[in-house]
Amino acid sequence: MNVWCEVYKDKIIHNVDLIKKKSSKKLMAVIKSNAYGLGINEISSILSPLVDSFAVSTLEEAQSLTIEKDILVLTPLCVFQDYNDINSNIILTIDDEEDLSYLNMEKQYRVHIYVNTGMNRFGIEIDKLPKFIDYIKSNYKNVIIEGIYTHLHNAKNTNYSLKQIENFKRCVTPYIGIIPNIHCLNSNGFLNDVLYEACDFTNFIRIGNLLYGYSGLDKGFKQTYSFKSKILKSFKVTKGNTVGYGDKYKAPRDMLIGVLPIGKIHNFYCSVNRHGLSLINLLRIIYRFFVPLKELYFEDKPINIISQPNMDNTLIDATHLKVGDIITVKLSPIIADSSIKRIYL
Repeated sequence: MNVWCEVYKDKIIHNVDLIKKKSSKKLMAVIKSNAYGLGINEISSILSPLVDSFAVSTLEEAQSLTIEKDILVLTPLCVFQDYNDINSNIILTIDDEEDLSYLNMEKQYRVHIYVNTGMNRFGIEIDKLPKFIDYIKSNYKNVIIEGIYTHLHNAKNTNYSLKQIENFKRCVTPYIGIIPNIHCLNSNGFLNDVLYEACDFTNFIRIGNLLYGYSGLDKGFKQTYSFKSKILKSFKVTKGNTVGYGDKYKAPRDMLIGVLPIGKIHNFYCSVNRHGLSLINLLRIIYRFFVPLKELYFEDKPINIISQPNMDNTLIDATHLKVGDIITVKLSPIIADSSIKRIYL
């Protein structure tokens, strides 16, 4: 095995403990998108004794799990899904009267209602919530409303999110104590003490990023994974010779070149421009041209990449390294190719 990802159970447990030290609210572990790339079945098994329930994106994810605890499907009902055969621990999200027409009237369903407080992706509008709840109770005796929630999509903006929370609180207050589960805090909202205090009317927190150490590292949370690769081969290059595609790299000295069996096929060194061609993003691109990101490390020391990573290999300056040395690769499990084996330690 030349490329792998180590997932550290003790660090996941550490992160859960930190969350519980701050909050007595019930903890819903978000394991959508294959547990953020770390492996949904393995991660759910690790977390099951530690959390109160789970959340996933799709019904398919929920049905793939063997855990007994409740699983909330965050994507609202749609016409393309079959809801006739779902386990009793699966809770559906609804946000529209039409959603209810997709359900079997002879089967009982547990649901949470998603309220739109500004993201405008899913959710019933705030002013329509009372009539929606009345409609369900009057016409769908087989649908049990167990929760109401919204999403803090811009939690780093405290003032904006406080307005969201205020609007959400106003619309759910009549149902507190009647509908058992009210929630809106995500990882970023949980970390923001002002937002956390403002959500004193909620009894659940939905946490994903913090569990895995994608955020909160400055707050004591730990990164729970590490990608590794072994140097597969090495060879000497004399000063002045070129290396890699296009002969764009010229050896500034006599060097030992190492080959790592990781490349663009694994989504290594691939980035997505999410900000368009803004001035800030353009300056970032120029800066990174002259000061490349450090993506590879050996014993905490950065390793220089030679030329550009290839499809399935990357060339490195291995002057002080040898074949078989293990290199740490900075790679996000979310985008890392699923063929890379995850090992749970």
